[in-house]
Amino acid sequence: MKPKRHYKEYSIVFIPTWSCDNTCSHCFEKIGLGQISPDAWDSLWRRLLDFVKLHHTKKLKLYWQGGEILTLDHKQVAGELGKLKAFFKDKDCAIEHHFQTNLIAYHDGWAPIIAKYFRGSISTSLDYPNLYRHSPSISIKNYNNHWLRKKRVAEKAGLTVSLISLPNTETLKHGAKKFYHYYRDVIQIKNLQVNFPFPGVNGRDPRPMNLKKFGDFLEDLYHIWITEGRTLNLSPFVMLEETLAGNHERGLPCMWSNNCAHSLFAVAPDGETGQCDCWVSTLHDFSFGNLFHDPLLKILHSKKRNRFLKRPAKMIDDPECSVCDYWKICHGGCPIRAQTFNGDMFSRDYYCPVYKRIFNMVIKQMRIQKINL
Repeated sequence: MKPKRHYKEYSIVFIPTWSCDNTCSHCFEKIGLGQISPDAWDSLWRRLLDFVKLHHTKKLKLYWQGGEILTLDHKQVAGELGKLKAFFKDKDCAIEHHFQTNLIAYHDGWAPIIAKYFRGSISTSLDYPNLYRHSPSISIKNYNNHWLRKKRVAEKAGLTVSLISLPNTETLKHGAKKFYHYYRDVIQIKNLQVNFPFPGVNGRDPRPMNLKKFGDFLEDLYHIWITEGRTLNLSPFVMLEETLAGNHERGLPCMWSNNCAHSLFAVAPDGETGQCDCWVSTLHDFSFGNLFHDPLLKILHSKKRNRFLKRPAKMIDDPECSVCDYWKICHGGCPIRAQTFNGDMFSRDYYCPVYKRIFNMVIKQMRIQKINL
């Protein structure tokens, strides 16, 4: 069986551990014990090298996520990163690493590793106000301050910290202005991404938000961002503006990908693969196979993966998608949000009405600014 296509650039969401030092009630993952075994690292690196050779891939992006990466031994991680570098020595493929952490267990032993292999950059998460994030030793009330102390330690070591925020029902009550100034002035972050939450594994949190109120909040946030001089690198707005203006270097968030199955898959600690970490952690019926046991081509051509590949073609038959002015931006939205809210990955993303408001708002603003679309 031969590969059906080449991937000049591809992303792997790598989850080396399910262990986590937080016990957040809104987590979409089923956190527990279990991390990649010592003898499985080499097997993983060889399989990634096989993938690159098979598809003539020129860049492989490896997104290290969890669980929580900082629960691993930092010296072991450094050793494995060195092995991976040796595996790809003299290969015509660049490896680009990305580091996702809750930051709570950060210490300076990680600083030289992140500086050397992760371009000195950390991606992390913090909510305003915090309703869900906590650990056995850090309360919800004290969590943000504890996180802020860790951020300052990391920045003192010369690392750059970027942030993802999940709005919640209380966020909407506080309003966009307080939200914006909290991250800009209190947290003093430069790169902020606003994500769209979906149900966690407990089926209760995060509590669903009123879509009209959420849309109102995002419209207010966008106009505050513009009025105050775009002092934050605020996504998804900045990514959307750049893409609409013809700059595709950064690209759109994966929730608006034309087909995420063409550009990434995830690998769990035991080798199980799925569309992304959101699927492989809890929705085992959607597994593509096991990277440590199954042939690579079998995984890539699996029936389960093929369902994701077919999703855009099925979505265009949806009565609303077929006539939507924004189809070429959204493509039906995110399959995990469709699945978790609607129980059907072939349905429209739950946030469809909100996306339409965002697209319309940004396009109108760009026309006012006379930016060519």
